[in-house]
Amino acid sequence: EELSELLPSVTVINGDGTDKKLLMEEGLPNAEAFVTLTNLDEENILLSLFAKKVSRAKLVTKVNRLAFDDIVDGLDLGSVVHPKYLTADYILQDDGTVEVINSGMRGGEAHTARGRAKTTDTPGRLRVSFFWIFYSDYNVLAMGDNGGWALVGSRSPKYLWILSRTPHLEQGVLDSILAKAASRGYDTSKLIYVEQR
Repeated sequence: EELSELLPSVTVINGDGTDKKLLMEEGLPNAEAFVTLTNLDEENILLSLFAKKVSRAKLVTKVNRLAFDDIVDGLDLGSVVHPKYLTADYILQDDGTVEVINSGMRGGEAHTARGRAKTTDTPGRLRVSFFWIFYSDYNVLAMGDNGGWALVGSRSPKYLWILSRTPHLEQGVLDSILAKAASRGYDTSKLIYVEQR
């Protein structure tokens, strides 16, 4: 219901996103994009392969495990996202918007996704889009001294990021950030820590 209100020009389906019959009934063959975000790599891969078979949709496939990335890359699953390989840059533009550049590694090669963020009337909230008209909220929940780090979340307690200007945070600082996130209802045990260089 909340998504339907936020995205009035988008059809929002409340059902089992892994049900082939439901996907077909809801128009998968005519979809412009198909994104798989379950917590199971196998489901995400099979769903993307199914969407590739029945549609010409742009595919985005989330894969958590890295051990088989060479095999996954050979499956032609569209844009494969490995959460452990992601970084993000935010660059203020002259028109007041923010260019968002998310970078990651796939098959040993660097890949980049560019998006656009715009401010809202709510301080600390950005609306970010990487694809067409689909925007998501990014809420700055806390910041360190001089902007050395930021805790960013979405409307859903499922999405949380710790952004840092340095590759590593001191353990005491990280513990403090995690406590702030937990106090806001986020399950910090599910955070994925990206290997930094």
